[in-house]
Amino acid sequence: MNILVINAGSSSIKYKVFDFRRWPDGDQSIFAGIIDHLNESRAPIHRWHSAHRGKQIEVLEDKLAKEGDSFLYETIFRALAQSVVIDAVGHRVVHGGEHFNTPVKIDSSTLELLRQTISLAPLHNPSNISGIEQAQRVYFQVPHVAIFDTAFHHHLPSVARCYALPENIQREYKIRRYGFHGISHQYLAQKASHELDRPEKELRLVTLHLGNGASAAAINGGNCMDTSMGMTPLEGLIMGSRCGDIDAGVLMSLLYSGYSVSQLDDLLNKKSGLKGLCGENDLRLIEQGVGRGEPDAKKALDMYCYRIKKYIGAYAATLGGIDALVFSGGVGEHSAIVRQMCCEGLAFLGISLDLEKNKNPGAETKIHSYSATCAVLLIPANEELEIARQVKQYLSVT
Repeated sequence: MNILVINAGSSSIKYKVFDFRRWPDGDQSIFAGIIDHLNESRAPIHRWHSAHRGKQIEVLEDKLAKEGDSFLYETIFRALAQSVVIDAVGHRVVHGGEHFNTPVKIDSSTLELLRQTISLAPLHNPSNISGIEQAQRVYFQVPHVAIFDTAFHHHLPSVARCYALPENIQREYKIRRYGFHGISHQYLAQKASHELDRPEKELRLVTLHLGNGASAAAINGGNCMDTSMGMTPLEGLIMGSRCGDIDAGVLMSLLYSGYSVSQLDDLLNKKSGLKGLCGENDLRLIEQGVGRGEPDAKKALDMYCYRIKKYIGAYAATLGGIDALVFSGGVGEHSAIVRQMCCEGLAFLGISLDLEKNKNPGAETKIHSYSATCAVLLIPANEELEIARQVKQYLSVT
């Protein structure tokens, strides 16, 4: 069975094909690609490769503005048509709302329910739905399955799940902390168990998925006990263009001062976070700015790492200690300075980096020092593999 996985994010579209006939665990992809730099000033770039061909690169100039999402997906499906036959398609969907906490086959009623969740994840769910519609148009004869980012966090303990609002308000408006990046955090917990050669049920983990969107999770025995994102992906860590934690009074003040709801939505989701602090949402460019002595870039980096460190400490307290700290995501995997700054001063938790390993990590590397009592792991994100595995399992029992 060849399963195509489409992972449509706020700044990229990733896709991979897994052949479960050749590799029963799906641990290798036979075709993979990414369209990067979406919603940025630079032209999107399509990079892809297969087991049979070398890497290909295509710069998508102004066609995106003229033809929209359909053009992006046509480039993906054109590349795939040359190499593989697709038997099923798995889609990452960021927000399942109250309706979805397990994998589900996608039909017209599923899509209608997904559209009702757009206000909860305005940067992501529209992209997810567009990917589903485009793929269904081409692969109309195969099953399409949605895998939800919120599912891993669905059974958070009530102390972590609820806001301190009147119970009737929470019920009426379906207000709760849903959490996100659950597919990634679930995969990281499994990989950490493998890397440490210890059962998941024995491990207390803090996992960090750090990309344009960013979140932390506290995981005990393979179960998520708390996570930094809330009812929407706005809560928690500082992100590329999202503010993270903020006093609700600030929002009321802006509304009283004349901001409309749509203006506030745009400010918090698209113009805040790193971008709001220094004008850039790309950590690579911010690190270059720090190297040039730019104060706004330094402030952004300092605040970004401070917020992460604060969550590490908070989750260590809720778990009663931690056995491993896991870095992942585009920033977590590639920024040595972010990993170093986030771990500084945490020796009291047994966290101590080997600075040389941190600067020159390999894939899935242990980067803690010899004296550390808490493992520090760098595990490349692979949401697509986790999605493919869940799709295969779902189809095998339905």
